[in-house]
Amino acid sequence: MICETDHIFMTGAGAKLHYKMVKRVERDNTPLVLIHGQGMCVEDYRSIFEPLCENYTLYLVDCFGHGESDKNAGLYRCNIIGDAIAEMIQKKVGNKSVLTGHSSGGILAAYIAGK
Repeated sequence: MICETDHIFMTGAGAKLHYKMVKRVERDNTPLVLIHGQGMCVEDYRSIFEPLCENYTLYLVDCFGHGESDKNAGLYRCNIIGDAIAEMIQKKVGNKSVLTGHSSGGILAAYIAGK
């Protein structure tokens, strides 16, 4: 059985970043951070929650301007989004995690990995 919880992370700059944690109730697995592409949100990954939770605890991030995260055009830059997600990973996930992204989420993942 999997458990889903929604969270709001307030960045050091005061911006609201929404993420969903999805995990198997009976165990803790390696954290996997998933970053969506443009025009998407965490719910677009719903069809793969179950199979990914076999080996991972999922952290699905709504980038600024999407889903339940802040919608403010001043936040829509790679470095701002990337820094916010990196801060969330450091404070909520921990440094030992797998990071992946789809489309522009992949660019963000590369930016974060390079920090």
